Amino acid sequence: MIRLPSNKKVIVILSALCCLLMVALNLYQKSRRTMDVILFMGQSNMSGANGDASQAPELIKGAGYEYRAITEPERLFVLEEPFGENEHREGALDDREILERRGTLVTSFVNAYYEETGTPVAALDLPSGVNGDTGEYESCIPADLTVAMGAVKPAHLVNWAGEYMKELALGEIGAHPRVEDAFSGWQEALELYHVRRFLPRRSHTGHKGQNGRLLLIAGCRQYPGAAVLATAAAARSGAGYVRLASIPGAVKIVAARCPEAIYTLCKKNSQGGIAGGEENLSLLLGAAQGADAIAIGCGMEPGPDTLALVKALLRQEKPLLLDAGALTALAVEPEPLSLLENAACPVVITPHPGEYARLTGVPVGNNPFSPEYTRTESIGITVLWKGYITGITGPEGKLWHFGGCDGLAKGGSGDVLTGLIGGLLAQGASPFGAAVAGAWLHGRAAQLCARDHTRRAMVPSQLMEYFGRAFLEAEQE
Repeated sequence: MIRLPSNKKVIVILSALCCLLMVALNLYQKSRRTMDVILFMGQSNMSGANGDASQAPELIKGAGYEYRAITEPERLFVLEEPFGENEHREGALDDREILERRGTLVTSFVNAYYEETGTPVAALDLPSGVNGDTGEYESCIPADLTVAMGAVKPAHLVNWAGEYMKELALGEIGAHPRVEDAFSGWQEALELYHVRRFLPRRSHTGHKGQNGRLLLIAGCRQYPGAAVLATAAAARSGAGYVRLASIPGAVKIVAARCPEAIYTLCKKNSQGGIAGGEENLSLLLGAAQGADAIAIGCGMEPGPDTLALVKALLRQEKPLLLDAGALTALAVEPEPLSLLENAACPVVITPHPGEYARLTGVPVGNNPFSPEYTRTESIGITVLWKGYITGITGPEGKLWHFGGCDGLAKGGSGDVLTGLIGGLLAQGASPFGAAVAGAWLHGRAAQLCARDHTRRAMVPSQLMEYFGRAFLEAEQE
């Protein structure tokens, strides 16, 4: 059972740098001076022993607001086992458990009070309970107003941020511009102007041969659907020609679903994949000469035949995109990063976390900002690592994409992305530019698709139907 105080007007969950407390209050309540505040803070803050946080009561009082400070949240609750009863028992809660329990109590109290009264909640920097780097939370206190301190954080930008915050404001913290310039932790988010900068221009007088020729090597007996998705996405990317090279069975399936493509039939190996013998190598290298860009890996078995094809393509000069089976096959090499660094062609790779870990030999966690993801930054290739936050890095820079939605967390979404980026490469986009534009268009198409079909029910084969609307947004100046 929760006891609720009465007639309060705003709740503030105190965090560090509470000089922004008044920014939050004034932004939210510019014209009303009768607002009262419920302030959650530690007992040491009330005694002035804790730096910035200890100034909060005086700031509120000096601005003409009444406040109630709650330093022991457990007193708001009627508990079956109050903290006091545990203090002298064997196996009593340690300090960490007490803090975790207090945090849970505050969360429960504020959320229940909000539901009961509609009292607005202001959060300083981040809604309490939310991981600033990832936007993840188990339980949190959603905020009507969040004041980001100094700069926005990844948690403010993830596509589900609306679950825990409504309005976002930026609070200046008085840092000198030179101090901000010297800070090495700044990261740049992918915005629409980046897409417009990198999206290939089309000529009103151009013909199909001038709009890019993509060679897509994809598919096997087990995964013909990957070739279908990648081919269809490439055809919708604007490329003039899309040539699929695959085994006859996969080509037959793709041709029935994507009549715009043209095809090269490859011999298959005993596992039902594209064989890596001299005949296929000669065939594919000849097709590569007539292409403007090459993409390989979607739906391919990651065996020695695929590895032989990848190594041969790394020695030619056309821009090359590696994904899925191509990356996994390459990872068995003793030094796969060295092969990528010494490639004769511009290279783009689009790994998910598992593929990235196999390539680098270092396990990666769920935080895309962890240092493990920097191991490919010095080898001169473009890397797009896929996830709920997508990182894109290359010789031209580094950007973070927060778009898309969890409706993309389904088999086949990466094949669509490969076809789209490959098509943009063929049209003349730089490797980094193709990855940037492709990531945004892919994510935007997913958001539009989810509006019509829901994140749960949408499937990757529907994404191409939304490419047109995404392109319209990107091309409107």
